[in-house]
Amino acid sequence: MYQAIIADPKNFDETAYLAYNEDVAAAVERGDFISGRDHFDLHPNESRVIGYKSSGEDGLTTNLPTPDLVLLVNGHRDVIAHAASRRPAAMDVVRLVAAAGEEFSRFSSVLDFGCGCGRVLAGFEGLFSNGVRLVGCDINPKLVDFAKRSFPFAEIYQTELMPPLPFRPETFDFIYSSSVFTHMSSVSMQKWAQELSRIIRGGGVLVVSFHGSMYHQEFSKLIPDLSDVMRSDKHYVHQFPDAAEGENSVATLASEQFFAEMFEGFEVLLHRQSAISGPIHFCANQDVLVLRKL
Repeated sequence: MYQAIIADPKNFDETAYLAYNEDVAAAVERGDFISGRDHFDLHPNESRVIGYKSSGEDGLTTNLPTPDLVLLVNGHRDVIAHAASRRPAAMDVVRLVAAAGEEFSRFSSVLDFGCGCGRVLAGFEGLFSNGVRLVGCDINPKLVDFAKRSFPFAEIYQTELMPPLPFRPETFDFIYSSSVFTHMSSVSMQKWAQELSRIIRGGGVLVVSFHGSMYHQEFSKLIPDLSDVMRSDKHYVHQFPDAAEGENSVATLASEQFFAEMFEGFEVLLHRQSAISGPIHFCANQDVLVLRKL
């Protein structure tokens, strides 16, 4: 489904050559080679990959991110695994909405909150009827730059670490967010819940993933009295050394009740528990809540 693009003298791209070939990048860093091109000229028969192109079998035609961008959002450098999960992740969102008793076809304005390099966003290519507004936003300029260049069917915005978003009240009737609230402090979660409530219309649907019971054992290694904390606070935020808001160095465990109370003015339509139903492409082992604004 995905064909490797092999470097040759005509298509050579220094940035891509180093991004897809870590050993060469390390050798250049050590001073073994002047550049990636220097390595290529000395070893022209190594068939080094500088990217991948899709056969279009999954209906997707957009560019694939480099391994470095995949690492930023997924914690691994496997571009093919990233690519193969795009359409299934989008279809997971469609199925979640249907399981909650809502019609996906009724949405006319859609926001991917924390779109990253567009893994889920890319999966929606060709799934919406004409006239549907598809928007993505993220705080990382590298991810936003890639998404802007890669998804002509969507509007992409670079946004700030804290609200507000550059949208009028009640702009969207559907918002989804994969693995964003999983890396927020308590204060940030509250502020962003209020902001999403501001920009979603009455009757609009919100799909949000979070670290649920499937992650309880992992978090219990970080804090001995986790069960007591969860009973009292309904969530726990762990900050690793040099933690920065919005990065993977901040990890948040939460309960359905915490989100239900935080999203005041919403009703919970569905709680999908990964511990019971298993992982999905949209958010791996995270739990998912589908909420509707009253």
